[in-house]
Order: sequence, then structure tokens, then C-alpha cells
Amino acid sequence: MPDAYEEALQRAKKELESIEQRRLVLLELINVLKDLSGDELYELTPPPGYVPEGLTAEVRKILTQTTVHLTPTQIRGALIARGFKHEPKNLLIAVHTVIGRIETELDVIQRDGRSVYRMKYQGLPLEPDFVASSSQLSSEPPTREEVNRRTVRRKI
Repeated sequence: MPDAYEEALQRAKKELESIEQRRLVLLELINVLKDLSGDELYELTPPPGYVPEGLTAEVRKILTQTTVHLTPTQIRGALIARGFKHEPKNLLIAVHTVIGRIETELDVIQRDGRSVYRMKYQGLPLEPDFVASSSQLSSEPPTREEVNRRTVRRKI
């Protein structure tokens, strides 16, 4: 009987050690994720030598690339990080103007009593020959069927 007890005790100790090692790995991963989530602009920083486009195009890119909803102030910070040259106060006003113009394209939610923004549909980016002219645009984004139909037509 004591041998069975000793074996069970040893197995339990090994399992506890294994679980403790897994716990340490998980804690390390949690800390890495906390660091990444704390840096709001890490995913919005462009590669070296990037030349910003127009303000509206840059705001659209930022709101398409982000995985979280952003405040106008965060959008302004991302524009500055992307090398957009503008006075910060004037840039924030311009960001609000752009948001007002493209609000139908945005997913708007409230966070801490403030509106935060992200693009509504985060699928694959459209290729230049796939984008409709301004006369063909509607207020609603294309349905999945329309996108598939256009893609099939382009490949043929």
C-alpha cells in the first residue's frame, strides 16, 4: 500500500510541476499581450519611407487597419505617426470633418460617453480596378454576392 501511495504522490508532484510551468508560460504570454494592447499605434505605424496620401484616404486606411474602435484623438495620433504634416489642433478639426463625411462607412459605438470609430466591413482590401467610380457608389457597402460576382467577372 505505501508503494502505491508514493507512486501517486510522485505523479501528483510531476503533474503539479508541469502545470506550474504551463502557468508561467501563460503569464508571460498575458504580459506580452498587455504590452501590445497598451500600444495603441503599433499596428498603425507605416513602414520607413512611407509618403502619406490625402487626409481622407489616410483616415480610411487607419480605420480599416485598426482592430479596435478609435477616438478622433487616436486617429490624429495615428496620422502624426504616419508622417502627416499638419498642426495638431487643426488636424483634430480636420479629422472630425472627415469622420462626418464618411460616417456612413463607419461602425460607430459609444465608449466612456464618446463616439469611437472603425470601418464597418473589414474584409480584403479592394484592388484599384475593382473600386467603383463615384457615380457607381451607393450609401450601402456591396453585399458578399456582389463582391463575389465582380471578382468572378474580373477573373474571366
